[in-house]
Amino acid sequence: MRSLAQTTRETRNGRDHVQITVNEFLTNRKQLLVYSIAGFLDIPPESVKIQSVEEGSAKVFVRLDAEAASRLLQAHRLETRN
Repeated sequence: MRSLAQTTRETRNGRDHVQITVNEFLTNRKQLLVYSIAGFLDIPPESVKIQSVEEGSAKVFVRLDAEAASRLLQAHRLETRN
């Protein structure tokens, strides 16, 4: 298992990709993701729930209320148009 110092970062299609194990994510990065999503949506971190995490590319399943999920999807759509 890699330590955070050994975590690899690469750029594909102009975006950063960080390769870490599920255990590293749950131990060191889960709270960062929750707070980032909450800050972006201007909702309390308690409203963001990590439902499950799987090995693979960006397989983190998040539970949000309908309004927050809609805003997140709208932001994603705007981002993918640019």
